[in-house]
Amino acid sequence: MMVLTKSETRAAEEAAEKRGLSGLRLMENAGAAAAKHLGELSGQRVCVMCGSGNNGGDGFVTARKLKLSGAQVSVIMVTGAAKTESSKETFRRMTDAGVPVFDFFADKNDCLRLISMAEIIIDAIFGTGYNGRPDPYINEALIAANSSGAKRVALDIPTGLMCDSGEVPGICFKADETISFIGLKPCHILFPSSEFCGKTVGVAIGIEDKDINGRLHVIDPPELPSPGHRDNKYTRGVAAIDAGSYGMAGAAALCAKAASLSGAGLVKVKLIEEIYPILAVMLPQAVFCRDDKLPDKA
Repeated sequence: MMVLTKSETRAAEEAAEKRGLSGLRLMENAGAAAAKHLGELSGQRVCVMCGSGNNGGDGFVTARKLKLSGAQVSVIMVTGAAKTESSKETFRRMTDAGVPVFDFFADKNDCLRLISMAEIIIDAIFGTGYNGRPDPYINEALIAANSSGAKRVALDIPTGLMCDSGEVPGICFKADETISFIGLKPCHILFPSSEFCGKTVGVAIGIEDKDINGRLHVIDPPELPSPGHRDNKYTRGVAAIDAGSYGMAGAAALCAKAASLSGAGLVKVKLIEEIYPILAVMLPQAVFCRDDKLPDKA
């Protein structure tokens, strides 16, 4: 999966907009994808904490979709009224659908009660635009959410993380799950920020591969087949290793052991004679050679 920085994410969105996919359409797609991923929540108490920017707009769409599917949804405005044009429009659509809205500054006691009673809390306060400046009201909302027994879900990025650096400068929403839009962000895989993301999943919002100009990918580990009754060392594959030197037998040992554990049927190690006695004891399943060519079957 692609890993996109804040600027690369914005560039992908701009490329999609040039193709005719408006910012409002991307916001609708993001919220709809998040709601779909969350699945059937009919009857469950859902509290969506929203900011005033585009991440809040994603939250408004998610809240509306969940409300229409039967969930008991309430929205808490943590940083004031919606400010961007797209978020203003999605806020209007959400309220037209009957989602109740509370302001954390004006209705703090009601908001804290909603947070404490929620079964699912969705964080849509800040996305990639978080600048790291502490705010007492945001912190109070985050502390209440983190103290709740609800399942905590972040949209794109948990509030309190720095997107590109992985820094956590203060109090942060501690998600059980993060729904990332377009691709992963550096904070999803870096330390210490990744510890606040929980399980991170990526959802598509209509941005195509040609819109994306990223440099980093996360490679999913391959699924290794289990051996069958008729398998032998050759049908399971031969791993050839040329490793190790005097005083550095560990490199060859770790590599050969990893090859064996990953499922190779035969592990053949080419090495210098001085480290053979060490490895022969450590790796009784391996075959060793000194000057022979590595096997053609490898």
